[in-house]
Amino acid sequence: MSRPRYRYPWFGYVREIVRRYPTMRSAADEIKRVSTTAAYGHRGGRASGTARTTEQAALRQLSDAEQAELDAVEQAISVSSPETIELVRLIFWQQSHTLHGAALRQHMSYNSARRRVHRFLIRVAKYRGLM
Repeated sequence: MSRPRYRYPWFGYVREIVRRYPTMRSAADEIKRVSTTAAYGHRGGRASGTARTTEQAALRQLSDAEQAELDAVEQAISVSSPETIELVRLIFWQQSHTLHGAALRQHMSYNSARRRVHRFLIRVAKYRGLM
């Protein structure tokens, strides 16, 4: 069985962006989280190492490319229907269903599910600036 050929050279890249979204979202959330634990044991009132959590949180950030990918997926999510998001969640994020299985679970035809997922990927590409 041969793999389908897509007419967009970036199609695989966009699928990988969508597949990595949960990991990138948790990394972005972790960066924003600041530890509120007091740093005991430092001398002379000077904090160092892990005690300077606010400064460290300000210095940590996603790269520009990672942030653009994250923003593209979030914008596509914001304009998509709940059914489409559920398909994407089952196929890409949980990786528990094939496209056919996710279509059956959502009570829609295979072609409808394929069309919805394809539109979602096209939206991500547009928001990422690939189109």
